[in-house]
Amino acid sequence: PRMPAVYQAADIFTIASVSETQGLVTVEAMASGLPVIAKNDPANREIVGHGKFGLLFDRNEELPGAVRRVLTEPTLKNRLSASSLEGARRYDGASYGRTVREYYSWVVKDYHQLKKKRKVS
Repeated sequence: PRMPAVYQAADIFTIASVSETQGLVTVEAMASGLPVIAKNDPANREIVGHGKFGLLFDRNEELPGAVRRVLTEPTLKNRLSASSLEGARRYDGASYGRTVREYYSWVVKDYHQLKKKRKVS
């Protein structure tokens, strides 16, 4: 319940986890209008898109430079803040629910196909 206040008090949002599977915290930060700086992994690439809704970095050594860049370039910070709000709208409850349902349907289908293969072998 206190997370909106935490996001509102921040200037930027960074996430450096090695793998982010669903990106919920990133979308929450975007919905609060924060510029996002995230580790370049498949989930973050889809959610953030380098330069579109935030910045991505490959090596941890690149994170401080990305933070410095966003904090010292007001035009970049303002553009990323505005676009992150817009980008977060793509992840409303209904669209997120559809995505999760599609993913689990794919997993179940794949499971059944593997199960059939093992019986045949």
